[in-house]
Amino acid sequence: MTSGVVFSCFIYLLTFVLSCIFIANGEKAKKNRKIIVAFGLLLPCLLAGLRARTVGTDVRVYVIPMYEAAMEASGIRDFYTSLIPYGYSFRSIYEYEYGFTFVLFLVTKLTKKLQAVLFVIQALTVFPLYSGLKAFKKHDEDFSTWIGMMAYYLFFYNTSLNVMRQWIAIAVLVFATKYLFSNQHKKYYIAVLVASLFHTSALLGVFVGLIYYYLYNRKKSRWSVNLNGKTIRNRSVRTFLAIFAVALALLSIAAWKPILEMFGFGRYGTYIGDGLIFSANQIILRMPLFVVYLFRKRRLRHNSYYALFIVLFFIDVALSQLVYSSTYAYRIAMYFSGYNVFLYPITFCEKNKRAGVLMLGAFLLVYWMYMVVYTGSDTMPYHFYFQ
Repeated sequence: MTSGVVFSCFIYLLTFVLSCIFIANGEKAKKNRKIIVAFGLLLPCLLAGLRARTVGTDVRVYVIPMYEAAMEASGIRDFYTSLIPYGYSFRSIYEYEYGFTFVLFLVTKLTKKLQAVLFVIQALTVFPLYSGLKAFKKHDEDFSTWIGMMAYYLFFYNTSLNVMRQWIAIAVLVFATKYLFSNQHKKYYIAVLVASLFHTSALLGVFVGLIYYYLYNRKKSRWSVNLNGKTIRNRSVRTFLAIFAVALALLSIAAWKPILEMFGFGRYGTYIGDGLIFSANQIILRMPLFVVYLFRKRRLRHNSYYALFIVLFFIDVALSQLVYSSTYAYRIAMYFSGYNVFLYPITFCEKNKRAGVLMLGAFLLVYWMYMVVYTGSDTMPYHFYFQ
């Protein structure tokens, strides 16, 4: 491990730890609570804003070209008709999602600083994500927001520096769960549309909403299944059926390409690839949650929304089997793995007991070291823009 990588690990982990400390203490503070929490949330945004142009895949792919186009444009119309590199050809900026491009144009014109653009992009991920986690505490008093943020930092922060548009969209969908769990369905679907302004594939949030409706629709008759003398309740049966339906859909994955083309989303066919290729590695990475769940499944029944997170988890596991047939498949999976910021804290940290928090923290740290440091990432090594 080189000195640059060691320094990068120190910078990232220090930022994560300090952010979690400020969030945890801020939520308990009697005075200046919002200021303390906001400071904790600004730390990862500052780290994103201060990074060099070489840190993060999409910084070079479209952020810098769009930033330079915005700097040169005389107005917003001129900006949207600008061409930027796209593979071996060029692409008009108006072909990208309007939410992201408008924010980038506005921040560029106001500040004329690339660092400000990168800072705002990360803020559009961190603050909605935190708001969604904070709102969930109303439905689960034992849930700790700072643990959810720790899960985000060690699972996804580095990825969000690479895949920026999509992670803004995912963060908005996480925020939108506050409407889903409060049965404010119109607001939820409006939030999904807002998310799609940053990445079109966020329309998968509609699918999440339908899964929620299927699992929690109170109008459906209450029934149960008796198996070997044990009564399996309605929601458990629905959860099993939902997971089974996902498995069937994944087994016939090749049939989805023409369907996507039919509805005008043909370009996302490349995300699917050539079909399922079993990946033991992706299963092993998720095995700790399986094990803890088996030990704690009875205690987890008190959480009304655990069934939804489990179904989304199994969708993530299934989609992870596409990663070797398509380099973009993990981007679809991220829309479902993003809800792990709820699932892992709920599963590991019963009433915030120290043993559960330490166990989750140790697992997340090992995961981060493997995925970011050992496997490699475009966010390693980290460099400041002024270096």
